[in-house]
Amino acid sequence: MSLKGWLKNGWLVEHVASPEETRAHLDVIARDLKDCALPGLSPDRKLAIAYAAALQAATAALAAEGYRASRDAHHYRVVESLAHTLGLPPGQVRPLDTFRKKRNLCDYEVAGSVSDQEAAEAVAFATELKGRVETWLRKKHPERCGEEASPLFRGDSPPQAGALGAEPLGKCCVPGKGHRKHKTGTQH
Repeated sequence: MSLKGWLKNGWLVEHVASPEETRAHLDVIARDLKDCALPGLSPDRKLAIAYAAALQAATAALAAEGYRASRDAHHYRVVESLAHTLGLPPGQVRPLDTFRKKRNLCDYEVAGSVSDQEAAEAVAFATELKGRVETWLRKKHPERCGEEASPLFRGDSPPQAGALGAEPLGKCCVPGKGHRKHKTGTQH
């Protein structure tokens, strides 16, 4: 079912995102990913913060397409929308849904339920998703990027490799420069 079908079912509402809103989403992602690196942070909190960053990335993509999730099953819809916005296959969306469920468990039921490895995987996933969303926004919705791009659009923080099952995306392109792939795999 398409996003238009989701709208018809009442799972989405129409929404036009401004460049400022897009930048705000990206700034929240940057803050959250930076917070994930704070020393002494429990794996529970690290996973929860990484999940929040990934959710913001998915929300930014959904808003760029002209929608926002309705209140019913909000997080689930935002996560699943990645198949329609970025075209991610189910196998690449599934980890985020797993992190969503794990975040619910550690936030509401069982403290200490997240391992260091699970937390690291969530951070890697969120970091790579951020890179994918940035690249997608520049290509598909440049009008949402605005002239004063977030540090994320300037490429100040390259995404990590492999969390979404693909090669790293590399740093973001500088406006006016072409895309080219280097031997190292980074794109500029």
